[in-house]
Amino acid sequence: MDTDLTSALQFQCDEITPPFSIIITCYNQAAFIREAVESALNQSFMEKQIIVVDDFSSDGSIQLLRQYNDAIRLIALQRNVGAARARNLGASIASGNFLVFLDGDDVLMPWALDIYHQIIEARRPKIVLGKLLFFDERLRAPASRDRPRRVRIVEYPCFMKKDRAYRASASSAVVDRQSFASVGGWSVGFFPFEDIDLMIKLGYSGRAVLIVSPATAGYRRHARNVSRQTDRMFHGLFNLIRKQKSGEYMDPRGSELETCGVIGGVVFYWLKRAFKANLYYLLHLRIFCHAIGVRQLYRCFRNN
Repeated sequence: MDTDLTSALQFQCDEITPPFSIIITCYNQAAFIREAVESALNQSFMEKQIIVVDDFSSDGSIQLLRQYNDAIRLIALQRNVGAARARNLGASIASGNFLVFLDGDDVLMPWALDIYHQIIEARRPKIVLGKLLFFDERLRAPASRDRPRRVRIVEYPCFMKKDRAYRASASSAVVDRQSFASVGGWSVGFFPFEDIDLMIKLGYSGRAVLIVSPATAGYRRHARNVSRQTDRMFHGLFNLIRKQKSGEYMDPRGSELETCGVIGGVVFYWLKRAFKANLYYLLHLRIFCHAIGVRQLYRCFRNN
């Protein structure tokens, strides 16, 4: 059942506010990175650390980022290491109790940290699942009238107990720093599904809160989005299935059925995308059904 946090939403800091570390990663995103950094700097919630990791960009991104001087903590890598390692490097120097991840082509809504703070203070979760707003190329700057008056959430004992679909993205992940460290952070080599992999690894780490409304982050749709490359996304799903089948996601606090439910929901979403793109992966569907079994399919359909 949705919970309304309207009465708790005060948009102000206090002495016990848990600090946040916003970790922005950038690779050749000169066209977008300024908006990402500005969205972090312009948060009305003041107690925050902003870390930007440039993953050896060659398009002028690093020159733009150096203009911010001491307003951000800039890590300029000397070789390209990939998004997962870049995020982990940012997390390794973070001081905030909660890590707020943001891709260099996305933005935070101005009220994001205020809402995350109120949820953390009221519910003490280990994970907050942000709500994404999808936009094309440019996002209109929110006006004062756009400031949310209501906050609706759903709470779960842990992520694996969620009963509704969730659009995973690095830019919607808010994670307790100690919990993040306990699972080894972002897995290397799982692009483009490292976000799903992280959520599964954190699946039984503790209370999870899913934000139903309002949106807290903007996901930019543009020509270079890997999510537009349906065939590449679909092939990436086999990493998740192989990891599940090898037992790497096994947790004594949970069940294989719940893990399969999460993976199954992602697979069915991308199957629908593949069919719409005339990529008829019927063989892939047969492999998937064989991989997780008929019992698990029921949960996949029910929750997604």
